[in-house]
Amino acid sequence: MPEQPILSDFGIKYIPYSIQDHYAISHLAKVNNTSKAQIIKIAVHEWIRENLPKEIELAAVLTELNEISEGQE
Repeated sequence: MPEQPILSDFGIKYIPYSIQDHYAISHLAKVNNTSKAQIIKIAVHEWIRENLPKEIELAAVLTELNEISEGQE
């Protein structure tokens, strides 16, 4: 398993999209007896796991379409 990076080493700073997001993250941290940083880390991980494959698939489709259109010119 690769070495675990420390996010603070990367200067990552979270600014909530809304005050509701701030309260939701604070509430989740409190009820799960963890930190807000841990809640954010899990949320980002889940978002990447769900969305990255879709983005990769879309990029592949767009590349294929671009190659097809270049071949027709």
